[in-house]
Amino acid sequence: MKKIFVTFILLILALVWVTLYAGISRVEPTEKLESKIPHIYEKEDMPIDKISILVYYFIPKDRLDDSINNWKAVTDPHLQDLLKFHEVQFFGTSKISYDFFPQPIVGEKTGAEYETNISEHYGSGEMSSIIEEMTKRVLSEGGDYYDPKDTSGERGRRVYLVVFEGEGAAGSGDFGLISRSYLTLSAYQTFSSTFLAHEFYHTLGLPDNYDESSYVFGDSQQVSMLNLTSKDIMGYVRVPIESTYIERETLQKMGL
Repeated sequence: MKKIFVTFILLILALVWVTLYAGISRVEPTEKLESKIPHIYEKEDMPIDKISILVYYFIPKDRLDDSINNWKAVTDPHLQDLLKFHEVQFFGTSKISYDFFPQPIVGEKTGAEYETNISEHYGSGEMSSIIEEMTKRVLSEGGDYYDPKDTSGERGRRVYLVVFEGEGAAGSGDFGLISRSYLTLSAYQTFSSTFLAHEFYHTLGLPDNYDESSYVFGDSQQVSMLNLTSKDIMGYVRVPIESTYIERETLQKMGL
């Protein structure tokens, strides 16, 4: 009888212990992790948690007959691909929004004049003549395409993306440029969005991940060659955007 009573008491004590202590962590709660704010490549004082893109269609004065009316519709899917890619690569810490300038910009020069300063995709990416013209005519008060709404308000990092009616692709400073043909011709459709994203990321300071060199044959013919230093989106662009990425080391230099 005494043994049964002791067993009963022990069971009661066990139930009390389970009720009061079991399942309760004795570890103090950790502090909430501070959210990281990404920034321009290697520039910690230039955050990019918010990025707004304003998209333009730039037509040299001699190529109006080659221009298309549905430029917004053909560009929009590639911008949507960029938004999805960026969301994943930056773990939701950087948000992109975009809008279209309502009318095409008709250039003051011919296509050949602009293209002398815009290299092919795998080149140095000089687009100074278009940047200068757009700064004067579109972004400066008194310009024939100037709209104060486009230069006011809090938008975070402002990027100007130019869809160019001509050849070439480039990125420099606040401007990215991509040939309209890269977005519409069937030969580029598999990787059109990757082309666009590559030039966009130049506006965030990302460098190309390839080196250019030349090989000279015995008959003096010269061939340009590319040596990839990474297979990410800043190195190799001829892949679908769903199949590429931004290097981890690059993201680390952007605060992630």
